[in-house]
Amino acid sequence: MKILRRLLAPLFIGFGSVALYVYLNLANLNSSVVGVSEFYAEQFFSVMATLYAIITALILVKGIESFDALSSAISHEAMKIRSINAYFSYYSDTAQQPGGSIHRIRQLLLQYIDNVLNQKSAAKSADNDSIIDACIHDCSLISVDDENDRIALTEIMKGIDEFRTLRANRINCARNKVPGYLIGMLVLMTVSIIIPFFLEQQTAVHFNHYIIFTLSTFASFIYFLLQDINKPYDGLWTIDLSPFHEAADEIKKRL
Repeated sequence: MKILRRLLAPLFIGFGSVALYVYLNLANLNSSVVGVSEFYAEQFFSVMATLYAIITALILVKGIESFDALSSAISHEAMKIRSINAYFSYYSDTAQQPGGSIHRIRQLLLQYIDNVLNQKSAAKSADNDSIIDACIHDCSLISVDDENDRIALTEIMKGIDEFRTLRANRINCARNKVPGYLIGMLVLMTVSIIIPFFLEQQTAVHFNHYIIFTLSTFASFIYFLLQDINKPYDGLWTIDLSPFHEAADEIKKRL
């Protein structure tokens, strides 16, 4: 349903723009509004088309890079959880039984993942701060029997400590949006390009109808795309959270 709205909204804007143009023609409101020199009109559209293409490309690249950075941050954070869970295999089955420190850490990691999946926003969860502290505390209770256990414990503690950095990076990437100022500028440029076509009166079906429909439709497509990129957790173009689901599934297998 959401994708249908995203597809129909630009078409509605496109047809609405054409309907406005038809109304202006029938009501004779755009007759001799302004005289436009063909030479200056050609120069204007040439410059505006170049600027529009450059700015649109820069905004889209910026938005897609931010989206990809968030996707990468999620993958790194989930991989770190899976890595920590893998190091637990060095310890005896007794330490991994319910009530043991390793079992508690796994439960905390599951709770950490659930908080991330349920929150689905760029906000910082206070619960996960306490979870990281609790994991570090439980690491101090893990008994070390040999050199392998000691090395594994070092890697586990290092990995848990890295959670703060990885988590902060994920939150910063989620907050890194395409500025509304740039999106507003794109809208104004689109309007400035379309308006001159409304000033030419054409009561019969004309190429202007096609131009107005095409420009308004595809410009609105770009606008809605940028809006979705700025909402990576609940937009149409949502971020992939499957790495966290996979990490949770691995932990559950060991519990």
